[in-house]
Amino acid sequence: MCYVEYYIINYNRPLYLHFIMKEHLDKALRELRLRNYSPKTIKAYLMCLEFYFKYKKANLNKLEEENIKDFLLLLKDKGKSPQTINLYLNAIKFFL
Repeated sequence: MCYVEYYIINYNRPLYLHFIMKEHLDKALRELRLRNYSPKTIKAYLMCLEFYFKYKKANLNKLEEENIKDFLLLLKDKGKSPQTINLYLNAIKFFL
């Protein structure tokens, strides 16, 4: 199975952001595979992380609690289900 297909990158963003985001997604992918997560879980976590990274836009090396809470509230405001919000939260926790 090819995990690269899970990267959905918007090419309107600066190239350095793509590089940093891809670096973090590769790191997460490696760790998920080492921990023997299922392919569906890996796909879901990588998509959640990518969406969060795009929301955060800068300083991906430092994740702040308030920023994460704001992101989760945004998901809630968009009408996402509690299960979906928990999926995003678990993906972010995994990355931490």
